[in-house]
Amino acid sequence: MNVTDHPENSPDVTCLGGANVDYKLQLLQPHQPGTSNPVSTSRTFGGVIRNVATNLAQLGVKVSLMSLLGDDAAGDEMVADCLPKMKVHASEQVTGCVTGTYSAVLDQSGDLVAGYVDMAISQLMNKDWIERHRDHLRQAEWVVADCNITSDAMESLLELIKQDSRKLAIVTISEPKMKHLPQDLTGVTLLITNLAESKAYFQVTQTDARQLAERWLETGLDNIIITDGTQPVTSGSKGHILQQSVVKIPKQLVVDVTGAGDSFSAGAIYGLMHEHSLEQSVAIATRLAALTVQVAESVRSDVSIQEILEAVI
Repeated sequence: MNVTDHPENSPDVTCLGGANVDYKLQLLQPHQPGTSNPVSTSRTFGGVIRNVATNLAQLGVKVSLMSLLGDDAAGDEMVADCLPKMKVHASEQVTGCVTGTYSAVLDQSGDLVAGYVDMAISQLMNKDWIERHRDHLRQAEWVVADCNITSDAMESLLELIKQDSRKLAIVTISEPKMKHLPQDLTGVTLLITNLAESKAYFQVTQTDARQLAERWLETGLDNIIITDGTQPVTSGSKGHILQQSVVKIPKQLVVDVTGAGDSFSAGAIYGLMHEHSLEQSVAIATRLAALTVQVAESVRSDVSIQEILEAVI
């Protein structure tokens, strides 16, 4: 069934892709393979695009979330959680499907040991799904997609973006799902990815982020951002590649790194949406990510965009 809410004013951005329930299992002692390990467990709502959308909403952007959820209690709870923050009427709850889940095992420092994903429902985020929502996708100047959508959905979305002169940001999510990206990325305003995913896409072993950024730009996209953990962020547009340091957080202040990448993506998109330079947008992104890792939640709720802008612009 379609989820409905109050009649909408046009959103600033429509975010489409994965929304799921996150389970975080934090080890209470060093991990021991092959046996039981004591953990503390928490449950939150997540998914890359849902987290990006929520971060953007926290920054004052009018957001519409377009995703697929199961017709189950988790799907109902996800809708109830999102409604105060964003429009969800373009999301659907699918009969007979379960809401996606992501289970993260974290070490005692909050770093990821392993992640496990059940996103079978994402196979329904296909070309037909895009076609059903073409009118909705035309309402926002910006569209943000993650790579949970299928390859034919990505092709259809790119066609729509070019026809309607919309701005498209793509957020990659894993090495296996890099195959959902086409070879020709003309029409993409911004791609946010990491070093390992870039190597997987181009099927290379080189680790020079600058060279990989150049290769990304050769695919036709306008702007590229490549992250590499705590190493400098590489970004670029035609003829201009630069590297910027991330904001260093003392290890004792790091609570949970799970939401850092999604908050980073939201910060970069926010910057370009508000006509800041790519360099300034990366600075916004790194600061937002640094704030996020200092709390247990995947999306930090007490962020002041004004304070961030004053620090970096």
